[in-house]
Amino acid sequence: MTGSVTNSISASATGGDSSNGNGGVGNGGTVNVYAVNAASALNIAGSLAAQSNGVGGFGQGPGTGGDGVGGAISIYTNSGGALTVSNNLFVNADGYGGDGDDGGFGRGGVISVSSQSTLNVGGLSSVTARGFGGDVANLSVQGQAANQLNNVAGDGLGGNIEIYAQNGTLTLAGAVTMDANGRGGQASQSGDTAGDGTGGQSRLFANVGGTVTLQSSLSSTAIGRGGDQGGSGIIGGNGQGGAVRFQATGANAHVSVAGNTNLDASGLASTNAGECFSCGGTGGNGTGGSVWADAFGAASASLNFGSSVIMAAKGIGGDGDRAAAGNGQGGTVLLQATAGAHVDVAGNATLNTDALGGYGYAYNFATATGGNAIGGTSRIQSYDSLGAGGLIAIDGSAYVYARGYGGDADGNAQVIGGDGTGGSAHVISTGGSIVVGDPELGYGNVVLAADGFGGDASGGTGGDGHGGSFVRIEAINGDVTIFGSASLSANGVGGNGLNGGDGIGSGDTSNADPALWTGGVHLYAKNGDIVIGRGVTMTANGTGGDAGFGNGYSGIYGGDGGDGVGGWVDIFAANSALGASAITILTGSGSGSGNAQLEADAFGGQGGNGGAGSYGGNGIDGGYGSLGASGTNGGNSTAGGNGGRGGNATGGYAGITSASDNGHVDISIADVSAQAIGGVGGNGGTGALGGAGGNGSSGSFSPGGFGGNG
Repeated sequence: MTGSVTNSISASATGGDSSNGNGGVGNGGTVNVYAVNAASALNIAGSLAAQSNGVGGFGQGPGTGGDGVGGAISIYTNSGGALTVSNNLFVNADGYGGDGDDGGFGRGGVISVSSQSTLNVGGLSSVTARGFGGDVANLSVQGQAANQLNNVAGDGLGGNIEIYAQNGTLTLAGAVTMDANGRGGQASQSGDTAGDGTGGQSRLFANVGGTVTLQSSLSSTAIGRGGDQGGSGIIGGNGQGGAVRFQATGANAHVSVAGNTNLDASGLASTNAGECFSCGGTGGNGTGGSVWADAFGAASASLNFGSSVIMAAKGIGGDGDRAAAGNGQGGTVLLQATAGAHVDVAGNATLNTDALGGYGYAYNFATATGGNAIGGTSRIQSYDSLGAGGLIAIDGSAYVYARGYGGDADGNAQVIGGDGTGGSAHVISTGGSIVVGDPELGYGNVVLAADGFGGDASGGTGGDGHGGSFVRIEAINGDVTIFGSASLSANGVGGNGLNGGDGIGSGDTSNADPALWTGGVHLYAKNGDIVIGRGVTMTANGTGGDAGFGNGYSGIYGGDGGDGVGGWVDIFAANSALGASAITILTGSGSGSGNAQLEADAFGGQGGNGGAGSYGGNGIDGGYGSLGASGTNGGNSTAGGNGGRGGNATGGYAGITSASDNGHVDISIADVSAQAIGGVGGNGGTGALGGAGGNGSSGSFSPGGFGGNG
């Protein structure tokens, strides 16, 4: 294979269409490209395109679209063989479900690109094993009536991709894209259900003796996306993230990326393709999958990110109209080094398992709720059960997110905002070392956030916000060094509405025995050291949502503010028989140096103002005559509504502890707070004036009416 053109190999298959039944199945075949012994050298002067797609046929009358399943593609070297692609590499094993009365199933295939000797690609590498569910066909386009009700679009499942080296080298010069996404089919008619989308598996790694070198950027995804809602009254599809792995797994296993790295296994529910908020429809759920970047198995294993890395497993719920919006659930993200292995990041490291509930809309007098959201687990960890943890060095900053954002709701007094609950965010060294920042510049911050935000509800009740299950920087038999500042938060913030939602900071301190307290925000050292160069802020505050005015109606009472409950925040250097424990906030010239701010405060939400009273009507004038009729009395006004109650506030617990034996805490300035401030009550509505009495008309006797009462 020579020349500057693209050299193509295909084993794709397409199922046949049917006008009176099910569409045919399309199963991709098998493609192998290899060099397998020392005398074998395969040089491709142009680009290489290897395809094994499966496409399902169209089905109707009634009928289901055919399934489409990607095939198997393997590109590899071993036993001294060498393979070179001088330009670009395109590898596709996608599955497309056929459209029909019901959509067909689409599943990505299996792709392996591996080297056990030498494999080089001179240009970009695009590798896809995607699954697309078939759509519910809009039969009216073909001049036919729908054959059945409550049709279901096809599900889409991503396939499996592996790119790796073992006792060999694999070099990819251009940008690398690995796509194992799954997407559900679209539904367009009332009562139909959109398809679910589930991510597959995308894995790039080096086994024993393998070296994988990416000289540009990397995007590796296994995103699950629910099918779209293309019309009214549709049940949205769910999105479930898959699995993304970026690993060095044994002795002398090395993986490096020169440019930016994006690793994503998020779950995204369906969207409303028509942006119709008066059509009705239920939002699908979005659930994050898992993303791991880890070096393990031997001290000589290493991962090297030459720039910044973003790792995401978010969960995003779909919107709902006159029905429940979809929920969001974050997944799991892990950046880890064990057994003495190294992970190096030249730029910033961002770990994100946020969750977002869908938006709920109530048209006219229908009800709707915003979707609930629960953050996932985001963790940077140097770990080994035998105490020989690895080294993680991040030259920039580390952002570790596991927040929950309840969905907003809008429309009337019946709507309810979604609850938002944070997950867990950690930086943990157990038998190893974690270093963040540049020691010369004093730069390199750590932000850990597992806050929970209740959704706002215009005219209704705001959702509750709960701080996450756990936020901590921890050194047990290991060390954590941060040259910049550190911020740790697990706040709970209630949503605003006619009535505010409650806000509850992380941490349950209700038990009389502190050993049984749970959750909270912590700096903790045991036979280990935590050093922070430019101050630390730690918060587990609870803030109730504010209540709105009396909904604009005459005399309506103002809503109540949400309650606020503080959580648990502490700095603790514990005793250990194995050695001393130390937590140090360094004193220097930088802003915030030497300072520690701890808050477990509570703030009640503000009560809403009452609605103004209505004016009384004017009396009717008397009539003409020898005795003119009396004017009628003016109408009485209504009283203004009472102001709403301000939210209650209950402070939490904040403390700094140095164990008496060998625990040490060194802080220049400590600001520790667990205050409680109740919300301000709303003002009462203004009373209106009574109406004017009617005038008497001409006659021998015609008294005017009395004015109404105010």
